Amino acid sequence: SNPELVDVTGCEYSVEWGTPLTCDNTDNNVPVAGCQVTDPDTGYRYDLTKLTLQQGSYQTAGARFVANVCGAVESCGSGVAVCYHDNGKTVSLGQASTAQTELAQERGEVEIMYSGGDVTEKCPYGKRSSILVMCCNGDENEMTLLSDNNLDSCEFIFSVCSLTVCQFSPKECDFKLGGVLYDISPLARRHDNWEIQAKDQT
Repeated sequence: SNPELVDVTGCEYSVEWGTPLTCDNTDNNVPVAGCQVTDPDTGYRYDLTKLTLQQGSYQTAGARFVANVCGAVESCGSGVAVCYHDNGKTVSLGQASTAQTELAQERGEVEIMYSGGDVTEKCPYGKRSSILVMCCNGDENEMTLLSDNNLDSCEFIFSVCSLTVCQFSPKECDFKLGGVLYDISPLARRHDNWEIQAKDQT
């Protein structure tokens, strides 16, 4: 919830802010399914739904491969998140409904995996799949094919770059009360500020 202004005395402003981060029994490392994942070391939560394109797609040079993050691509067919276009033919590389997000901690990368693509005899499990490796930089909507360019491959790996997946690391912001250490640094915002409202405003 947003912080609330509860009192003003001279130059001193009292703000009340309800957050589960100040509950000593809160578990900030509970995994989130689908398109969100939490870093167990920092408590930072990546929400990839912020990268979902309502129109258009992420695409490689030449627009041969196209994808969406946590959503489908209209040009790929119903419910398809990743596909390639080849001489008028469209091949699915994964369904949006199968999205699974993981944090590759050894590399510090967030990955979203799609399965259930079109069938190919060369895949041991029959269907094509794809992985989008999220990279932290300002090249918005840029997608690069990282795996082999063989269209008969079973698994395709791409990088998708956005500042949205840059883990914001604020200065330490914690305090100890009653022998319990509370860390409220996850409340820090990278793009905007919290808006304080008077407590009697609902």
